[in-house]
Amino acid sequence: MLAAFLALPVALVNCQMLSSVEQVSGRFNQVYRGRVNSSVNYLYVFGFVEKANATQAVRVHVVSSSAGQDYPVLFVVRQQRSILSFQLPQILENEYYYSEVARTLCPVERSSKGVADKNQTIYIDVSSASARAVPFLLNVTLVRAFMLQVGQVYRDSVTPSRPKYYRVAFPPGVRHLSIIVESNDTACMIVSTQSVGCPVYDLVRNVEFTGVYQTMSSKAEITLGRHDFDNESFYIVFVMKPSQEHCSFTRLKDLQPKAPSGPYSSNMDSRAAEDALANATEIRGPSGEVVFTSKSFVFTVVQSLDRGQYLLPVFGAVAFFLAFHLIAFLILLVHWKVTGGNSDGDGEAACANVSLCCPRLEGDGGTAEGSRQRLNEKPQPSGKSTAEPASYGSTVDGKPRGAAGDRVSLKHPRSDTSGAEADANSDTDDYRLYYWYLIIVSIFYGLPVVQLVITYQQILRISGNQDICYYNFYCTRPLGVISAFNNVFSNIGYIMLGLLFLGLTRRRDLLDRRRRNAAAAVADESDSQSDHRCLLGIPQHFGIFYAMGIALIMEGIMSGCYHVCPSYSNFQFDTAYMYVLAVLCMLKIYQTRHPDINASAHVACMAMAIVIFVSVVGVVYGTVFFWAAFTVFFILSSLFLTGEVYYMGHWKVNVGLFRRFYLLISSQGIRCFKPMYKDRMVILVTANLINWTIAIFGAVRQPQDFNSFLLYIFLVNLLMYIAFYVVMKVRSGEKIRLLTTLFVVASCITWAAGLYFFMQRPSNWAKSPADSRALNQRCLLLDFYDIHDIWHFLSSMSLFFSFMVLLTLDDDLVSTPRHQIPVF
Repeated sequence: MLAAFLALPVALVNCQMLSSVEQVSGRFNQVYRGRVNSSVNYLYVFGFVEKANATQAVRVHVVSSSAGQDYPVLFVVRQQRSILSFQLPQILENEYYYSEVARTLCPVERSSKGVADKNQTIYIDVSSASARAVPFLLNVTLVRAFMLQVGQVYRDSVTPSRPKYYRVAFPPGVRHLSIIVESNDTACMIVSTQSVGCPVYDLVRNVEFTGVYQTMSSKAEITLGRHDFDNESFYIVFVMKPSQEHCSFTRLKDLQPKAPSGPYSSNMDSRAAEDALANATEIRGPSGEVVFTSKSFVFTVVQSLDRGQYLLPVFGAVAFFLAFHLIAFLILLVHWKVTGGNSDGDGEAACANVSLCCPRLEGDGGTAEGSRQRLNEKPQPSGKSTAEPASYGSTVDGKPRGAAGDRVSLKHPRSDTSGAEADANSDTDDYRLYYWYLIIVSIFYGLPVVQLVITYQQILRISGNQDICYYNFYCTRPLGVISAFNNVFSNIGYIMLGLLFLGLTRRRDLLDRRRRNAAAAVADESDSQSDHRCLLGIPQHFGIFYAMGIALIMEGIMSGCYHVCPSYSNFQFDTAYMYVLAVLCMLKIYQTRHPDINASAHVACMAMAIVIFVSVVGVVYGTVFFWAAFTVFFILSSLFLTGEVYYMGHWKVNVGLFRRFYLLISSQGIRCFKPMYKDRMVILVTANLINWTIAIFGAVRQPQDFNSFLLYIFLVNLLMYIAFYVVMKVRSGEKIRLLTTLFVVASCITWAAGLYFFMQRPSNWAKSPADSRALNQRCLLLDFYDIHDIWHFLSSMSLFFSFMVLLTLDDDLVSTPRHQIPVF
């Protein structure tokens, strides 16, 4: 009895705390007004009949501009199979306060419905612990066109507190669909595709928990396959982010919370609160300001290419590059028939007349032209030996040999026939190291690359985060585990043309060996008692050519690996072998006229490694200090190479350089500054001005894409060196054959067209994923290849033609005695 008496006050208090519940039978598309506090709650009951063969979705829309953070207005929506709750104001990212929320209720799946119609009942509880009455507005509607039709264009808008989603089913016979979304504004939004089921992750905080998603500023496209979903249908979810951080960061370190910038304020009255149901969203930022924001967009679902439609573009590309092999075979076949089976043409004819083209060096004047150095200096019958040293170096006073004239001939370090032959074999072995080293490096470099990009692709598929890879999503053609098969396969040109170039190089190598053997036999027959041997043409060392062909193939493989998942972290895969190609081409040009002083293979590989290392440092740590150091290093390297080219390898950079320079000024005064080779000086000064301009531009602008900037430097210098070589060749009275001219024209045309397409970049990893996606472009060729794929085709052809220019550029010298070939 005493216990009951003591419990009576507690019961009275509980009775006073109980809130009265006002139950309202709701009707769709009608706005309900209410005032809720700690003692007054509302229960709205909505009912509708859903047919078994249709999917209907219900949308709940609430507004309360007076709700406070301390005592928010709580909404609990109960269905037969799920429950949903939210509050006003809705707080996102701990900074943004929304007084309006709209949510789509998860519809009942078709598999859970019976044959007969189902009565659906929805209960909405509205409550608050606030002591004062808080007004609110409620509107419940049936979603029109919840089931989207393929090929139809839809217009919609969302806000951070009003996400939306729709359902799409694969039509019969359709295996792949693409969701295309476009917007005129750049507000940040996430487009997600999720499997059909409850709950649907349509909130800012959980939209990235499942499915496939992209951040979007103005463009987005997601391609899906029927096999990706069990019930052959899926949801498209649109969630707007309250701030731009997720769509504007470029690197992970930039993804940091920031206060909203530039909001505009307004005061909402009661009339504006009613209009908010259809028009605006109220956001309260950290300072209490009111911000209105929404994102309007257009979207459609279209059928994507089926796997059978890949056959034409794939085999068409293969057939196109096989045509190069066929044309080369036909040209060689015609040449073989025209020459009567003698494919060595000029070389064989020259060797047949070896006694005429290679005079014996007799008497005191054992030179064909006394002012020229020779590749094959023969011992003089008088017993006098040559006084010149074997290697190119500086003389005592620092003045280079050949200063008396602008023409210096090729010179071989040996003076006897057996020595020349031994050095030829030794040099050939040295140059073979280029492609052997390159093969070994490619294996050790390529295997981790393949492993890494496969890992990236797996992470992409498991996480569903398509911001990891910078595709051109408007033209991605998936195949198997590869999301952008077209971008990977378009590198087939590098591989096929690289193989063709290796074949042509091998043919030339065999012909050169046969030519040298024939020349040796003819020389022995014409002068059996002499050690003289006629050496014709420029020494042919094909090791660098083989390395160029292998590097071209590896460029195709590495570029394909990069395009498996293009991103900021693996862009160097695509550019590494472009650096190698540029270095090899410049080495080959230099080696052509300086066969005995070219860089060794291991030195060249180390130089390439340093270049790649600098490119990585420039991308990761592109600070002001780095740009200053790089600019100084670039200018000093340009000056060093200028001296090397100007003096044709006769000078040395060592501790005695400044002493020799001082002695030269002391002995000759200002006359030492007078250029000995005016033509060469003009070209080199122009090249240095261009390089210094590039260096200053880089130091001032500091482009974020350092890899491309470094690649431009190599390409510009390669083109200038080729131009220098051609000009000096023409100035020396040498000719350029018709075939080489055709290769030059083809190279210029393909380079110009390729660079045009390269500049039309459909993506850019230096930007954020959303901003990069805004650059996406439609497929340009066969509805399969995009504009960057065409760059792959054209650049592979331009590189091949450029290689052929280098391979055939000195064909006019095949029958020219080596001692008559100038050095420059």
